[in-house]
Amino acid sequence: MAYATPADLAGFLQVPSVDTASATLILQLVSDEIDAYVGQSLDQITVTALLLDGPAAESSQLVLPGFPVTAVTSVEVQERDGTWTLLAEGTDYHWSTSGVVQRIFSSFDPNDPVQPAWPTWAQSVRVSYTRGDPAVLGPVKGVCLSAAGRMFINPGSLQSEQNGGMSLRYGAKTGSVELSILEQRVLDRLTDHVLA
Repeated sequence: MAYATPADLAGFLQVPSVDTASATLILQLVSDEIDAYVGQSLDQITVTALLLDGPAAESSQLVLPGFPVTAVTSVEVQERDGTWTLLAEGTDYHWSTSGVVQRIFSSFDPNDPVQPAWPTWAQSVRVSYTRGDPAVLGPVKGVCLSAAGRMFINPGSLQSEQNGGMSLRYGAKTGSVELSILEQRVLDRLTDHVLA
């Protein structure tokens, strides 16, 4: 899904309208480039019953894919006999927005004083959670519009032009999406903030 609409792009460029097909394509290309740069989609997504491999042996930390994590609705672990046990938030585990789910030391059996760890075999943890933050989308929309605006106005990435004698010089990445250093810094700040 694109982080901005053709109407948003027209407003950003301060023009009455833009060609909808071209704008839609460019906005999607830029949104895909943003996702590739960040390493995930920043849209808010609810993940249901995701099966994860257990972490390293005796680890009390499990890392959920994607950030920021905004809600964890259920965590289940698979027992050796194949049955599933639902864990209780605050008793068995707690989680952070960076996606770390930590087993709680106080949940161990007093008769077997070993800190609880996640199972270590494949697909032994089942988690339902929500990741992504709508508040992050404002700055992301700005980055999307900035890069899309450049591409919409100058799709060939023309760097210079001369009228007399008709001399043109194009950029090395003609027609491709390229995020500026300033746009990358905005995205870096967003990802650093949500992981902090």
